Amino acid sequence: MDDEYEVLAQKIKTYLDDNNLGDLSVDELEEKYKFFMDRFAPEILEKMDGREARDRIFMHDGDRNNLCYLIESSPEYRGFCGGIRGGTSYKFSLFKRDNGKWTTGSSKKNKTLSEDESINLAISIRDAIVEGANYIQNSQLNSVEDYVNLGNTLNNIFRNCPVNPKNSWIHKYYSIIFPDFIPNCHQDKMKKDMIRKLHLEPLNNFWANDAQLYLLSKKSGIKFYSLFDEQIVGLFYNWENNMWTDNFDKRNLIGENLIKYWAFTPGVMANREELCYDNSVMAMGWNYLGDLSQYEDNFDDAVGDIIKRTEKLKVKPTSALRSLYGIYKDIKPGDIICMRRGLTSILAVGKVTEQSKYYYDETLDNSLEDPFYHLRDGINWFKLDDEYKLTGSKFLRDTLYEITDERIINVIRKFEVDIVSDEIPKKQNNNHLYNQNMIYFGAPGTGKSYTLNKDMEELISDDDNYERVTFHPDYSYAHFVGTYKPVSSENGISYEYVPGPFMRTLVKAYMNPDNDYLLVIEEINRANVAAVFGDVFQLLDRDSNNESRYPIETTEDMGGYLKKELNEDFDKIKIPSNMFIWATMNSADQGVFPMDTAFKRRWDFRYFGINQNEELVSNIKVELNGQLISWNELRKAINEELLTYRINEDKLLGPFFAFNEYLDSEIPLDEFKDTFKSKIVMYLFEDAARSKRNDLFSGVSKNTNLTYSEICDAFDKKGVGIFCDNIKEKFISGDE
Repeated sequence: MDDEYEVLAQKIKTYLDDNNLGDLSVDELEEKYKFFMDRFAPEILEKMDGREARDRIFMHDGDRNNLCYLIESSPEYRGFCGGIRGGTSYKFSLFKRDNGKWTTGSSKKNKTLSEDESINLAISIRDAIVEGANYIQNSQLNSVEDYVNLGNTLNNIFRNCPVNPKNSWIHKYYSIIFPDFIPNCHQDKMKKDMIRKLHLEPLNNFWANDAQLYLLSKKSGIKFYSLFDEQIVGLFYNWENNMWTDNFDKRNLIGENLIKYWAFTPGVMANREELCYDNSVMAMGWNYLGDLSQYEDNFDDAVGDIIKRTEKLKVKPTSALRSLYGIYKDIKPGDIICMRRGLTSILAVGKVTEQSKYYYDETLDNSLEDPFYHLRDGINWFKLDDEYKLTGSKFLRDTLYEITDERIINVIRKFEVDIVSDEIPKKQNNNHLYNQNMIYFGAPGTGKSYTLNKDMEELISDDDNYERVTFHPDYSYAHFVGTYKPVSSENGISYEYVPGPFMRTLVKAYMNPDNDYLLVIEEINRANVAAVFGDVFQLLDRDSNNESRYPIETTEDMGGYLKKELNEDFDKIKIPSNMFIWATMNSADQGVFPMDTAFKRRWDFRYFGINQNEELVSNIKVELNGQLISWNELRKAINEELLTYRINEDKLLGPFFAFNEYLDSEIPLDEFKDTFKSKIVMYLFEDAARSKRNDLFSGVSKNTNLTYSEICDAFDKKGVGIFCDNIKEKFISGDE
């Protein structure tokens, strides 16, 4: 990795030397650093009493001399060291409202503070800021590991106050105080975008990203702020408008040639063409192989042997292997896919978006004969009005292969221009790549909510920017969108329009178009989605700008609410590009309220396989009856047995079905037993293995009418000995 930084740094140093630019330091900026230090250095903050600390740090009474106002809104400093504007004053965790009351919390859950409470809160935040600054001052920050440790220490320092060291205003303060060590870029998604533009691959840690930028600036011999000079970034990346807001595109990397062109046949005579268009996917057969990720370590030999044996071939299936490995691993973001029919017809061209991934799904293709289960999503297709016929060249017969014929590539490039600015689904005005309408689905315990929450941390920077709701069978349009309800006030009972989570999020997105807002729906298929969404369903169809393609008429009550909140008349509404709707769905619960095809088509589905991220639970182990039992191995053994009973995959146990809270710590034996009985045994007894109880739990007794209490009592005594021989023998040696 050091060599990677050295190569990039040498390019910067050569440019500076060739143009006699020195280290690109700017006297005006150096003066601003000094001015800020003279007023808000950690040692100055530390000497303030509580009231002074509150009034000098936090916003109040229109004062323009406090720290928070200075770094966010003052003309001199709002763009200095990176802007942090956006959101509300709640992000500072303390401010005085127009009504003269000091307030903390969030817009959804806030608290008015007394004079003493506000002072005490200000002191706790000030003390954490100062202690963190002292730690940075005395730290040796020379590596990624050093910065990760810094982040862990700062988290510990700030643990007892409501702000997080990753909050943009805290990070900006430290970047001004320590300009040689903390970068003037304060949102993780923007840092990652800039790191990619500088030809590096960002790491999955906020502080590690700081380290990457620090190492490059240090090895280049320039100031941290100079690393973001337009001349420096321009050495690596062809940005068009503004290097901070231009969305990262691999094709704009200078000196890189990363795009591949692929020919793809969607079934016999392209009979899966519409499936691919409707779901932004590529689809392929060979379903008997199952999920291709299981062959990761020995792909060619393992997959080749199965195909040869199944299809009774005499030679290695090179073409099939090339096609399968292509859809599974070889295709990369930015690549162009040419959908073809036969050897000479081009039907469409598609671009592989950043979030594209392979997955195996038995539910998407509803074809009665030979459905396709191997899928790659995130393909932005541009369908040609008429099939284009090649002349002078022909495609190979492979289902999927990389095109090397320049004559065919030149033809594809003519159509490529129609998709380059139409990412699906891609946010157009911010620095991330996330689907606007997305459903995370899979079996119970596969990490859907965990992953959604991680993605949410990347997407939004403020707790006020999202709302979470859980669907249930009685949930309705009135709950979700809004309706007139009786409201009590000092004047008695009156009827007012009460917005639901959809309208509340929509209004926020309208009010702040530069910020992203997220509505999270848990268990989306546990309600009748057609009834809950009503006419809002039409808004889910997004255009190339990720706004609603077809606006809907506002009702009188809805229009009145929007007029009140936004001071503007709305005859129609649409979902803007900065409003995201993400949902979770247990595939095991699909029968609760089935979704029709039209509804599903408006969402991107992110599938979670039954063993996805299993490595995260590999350390969860406990000693039962003298045997060391791994939760992950036991889970997989139970799943293997369930499969022999013809139990569907969506009924199996995912890695996170239980014990999530012990990913990084040892689980107490009593806790393991109680959780195993109340969650695992109960689920198997009442649901997954309901018709096979006696077979699965045959280790309890030969009784043909086992009860739940019998199984639990036996587990306390026998541990995994309650299960059938196929499971038991994997963990217990000899007879018990």
